[in-house]
Amino acid sequence: MDQPWGTPGFVVDRYFSKSYSVDIKNIIGQDQCVLQHSNRVCVICLAPSHAVVKAGPVSVDFNINEKTDRSASKVRGKRKRGGQWLTPFSPLCKVRCQNDEVYTIYSCIRGDLVEVNEALLEQPGLLSSWPLTNGYIAVVMPKHHERDVVVDNLMTEAQYHVALEERAAAAVAAAAVCVAAGGHGGAAEATLSEQASIGTVDGLPHGGAMTTSSEGCCQASSDGKKLELACSAGD
Repeated sequence: MDQPWGTPGFVVDRYFSKSYSVDIKNIIGQDQCVLQHSNRVCVICLAPSHAVVKAGPVSVDFNINEKTDRSASKVRGKRKRGGQWLTPFSPLCKVRCQNDEVYTIYSCIRGDLVEVNEALLEQPGLLSSWPLTNGYIAVVMPKHHERDVVVDNLMTEAQYHVALEERAAAAVAAAAVCVAAGGHGGAAEATLSEQASIGTVDGLPHGGAMTTSSEGCCQASSDGKKLELACSAGD
């Protein structure tokens, strides 16, 4: 797949349907998107709400282990046969971010790996700047008899946005517990949704977090900036 893809948003909206998986393996912010073309070929991407998009990727590694290199997958023929076989939880790559966190990106669907986006090796920042277009992870070809159902277990775009709103609400509730606890019960943390479509919650921009410090003071943080809240440390 040549780079770039022309006008990014136009191409995706016109030729692809979007399906999502949120909090993969119960990791908050591990959100991915599967773009399915009208010919049923699927493009695996990060969802705009994925933690990597905000954290800032610095490197991408397609070497899953000493025996598996996703960039070495080769297909042949018109039907793209012979690629590495993937299941929904097959890892595609590992992404290291500026905060030194490493995230594993998964296939999300079953199919043959057609290609990975090797441009990410030199330009990992594409994952943040164009997660649904030039920053795609891989192209996967489902089996012919599964092409119409391969994304059935994923969320629609509407369900995805509802899930993000619910996650943000849960974060606010956890933050309220933190404030009410006044520092008791150890560290409590709630990361808010990073989806710009949701707006701000209680004055905290997306990606903000509420934590309880060891001194018992609740702190709200956003983009590395902390605001100490006036809350009692208790007895």
